[in-house]
Order: sequence, then structure tokens, then C-alpha cells
Amino acid sequence: MPANTHPVIWLLALAVVTVPPTIITYLTRRDTKAVKAQVQNSHSTNLREELDDRHDEIISELAEVRRHLGQVDVETGRLDVECQKLKAANKTLGVEITTLTADLYATKRHALGVIAKHHPEDVA
Repeated sequence: MPANTHPVIWLLALAVVTVPPTIITYLTRRDTKAVKAQVQNSHSTNLREELDDRHDEIISELAEVRRHLGQVDVETGRLDVECQKLKAANKTLGVEITTLTADLYATKRHALGVIAKHHPEDVA
């Protein structure tokens, strides 16, 4: 320690150099303990093995979901075809109803004409 330097300055310099690493070490140890508390367990299985098993289960479930979605796609396609057929049938039925209605009115007009010709007293 140089002769002209006050001991308090040396003490402050020592604190500046040693306190931050000490605090960082303390916080790191505390964080490490928190991580260990989450990772370490009393199970007989290794965490990695457990994660691998769960990963395999998830992949298997996803494959099952994909299979079901494929079936839904096929069924949706079938229903779409049926819907198109029903729309076409509905359009045809609408044309037939229009034609039958026109025929009915024409027949009614014809019948009223016949009645008016042969039985004018029955026509109001």
C-alpha cells in the first residue's frame, strides 16, 4: 500500500473488487438450488429417460390425431360430394315444381274456360 493512500480508499477498492463477484456467486448458487429442486426428484427414473418416454407418447398421440384428421378429411370430402348432389337435386326439383305449377294453372284456366263455355251459369 503506497504511503500517501488513505486506508479507507484501499478498503473501498477492495470492496468494489470483491463484493460484486460475491453477490453474483450467491445469486447463482440460489438459482442453482432452485433449478436442482425442480430437476432432482425422488423418482427412480432419470429425467432424460422420462422426457424421452413422454416425447414418444406425444409423438404417438400426434400420429393418432393425424390419422383421425385424415378420416375427417375423407368424410368431409364425401359430405361435400353429397351436398353437391343434393344442391343439384334441389335445383332440378325447383324446376319441376315450377313446371308443375305452371301446368296446374294452365289446367285450371282451361277447366274454367270449359266450364264457362258449357255451363256459363256456374261461373260467377
